[in-house]
Parts: sequence; C-alpha cells; structure tokens
Amino acid sequence: MEPLRPDEPPATAPGAPEPAPRRQVTTRQYLWIVGAAAVAFLGLHFLGPVLTPFLVGDRIGLHPVAVIFAVLAGGQLFGFVGVLVALPVAAVVMVLLRYLYQEYTASRLYAGEHPPPDGPSPPAGEPPPIRRKANPRGRRRRGRRAETDPGTDPGGSGA
Repeated sequence: MEPLRPDEPPATAPGAPEPAPRRQVTTRQYLWIVGAAAVAFLGLHFLGPVLTPFLVGDRIGLHPVAVIFAVLAGGQLFGFVGVLVALPVAAVVMVLLRYLYQEYTASRLYAGEHPPPDGPSPPAGEPPPIRRKANPRGRRRRGRRAETDPGTDPGGSGA
C-alpha cells in the first residue's frame, strides 16, 4: 500500500457516499458561537445564585438572603439532604415566627399592660405598691434622699 500524498483526498470504498466538503467558519458564525456561550455562561452564573433566590423567596415568602443562608446552612449541616430540605424547613420556621410575632403584638404585654402580680390585686383606686429589689451587698443604699414637701425644712430640724 502506498502512503497518501498531502494533495490527494483519501480514497473511499466503492459505493460509499462522497464525504461532505469542508466549510470554513466565518467571523459572523464565530460571533454567534461566542454569543451563545456568553448567554449560557451568564445564565448559569446569574440565574442560579442571584435570580433563583428572588423567585423562590417571593413564592415562599422568604428574603433572598434567607433563602441563600438556609440552603448553605442545610448543606453544611446535613449535606445533600439538607440542601433539599432546607427551604421547606425555613418556610415552616418563618410561618411559626410570624405567628408568634402576630400573637405578641396582639397581647396586653405589647400594649403596655403588665400582667397582674402574684398575690391579691390592689383596690381599684390605688396604684400598685412599689416593690424594691434587695441590695445584693446587704447595705443601705446611698444616694439622693427622698424629696421633701415644700413646707418642711430640708435639714430636718423642724423649725
């Protein structure tokens, strides 16, 4: 068998179709290839970490940063299963927190009304007694004296 010469095309088997002629890629076709690669690159790197948390977070009512944090924390703690379970668990926790916040804002404590102290309640016209905390050192407190009535002598001499 003779070696092929560079200027001769290879011989084909009898009855085989002729090979398609080679086409040269033009600059316009390169631009289309580069554009498609750019769209794919931006789609993968923008859609995944940036756009998906906005869309998913909007659907389940979580902030996009909370979505990212939940997925990362779930993956770090429980691996692949944690990534799959992170968003449903985060949504349940968010529902519970919203419920607790709603109950708190509707409570008397939030409105400024304190619950009654232990023991008998004071009569309706009197303010509740002031309870003083015990001094942890066991000494008398030093500080300002109680204000006196304007008619009395501040020195305590009585005159």
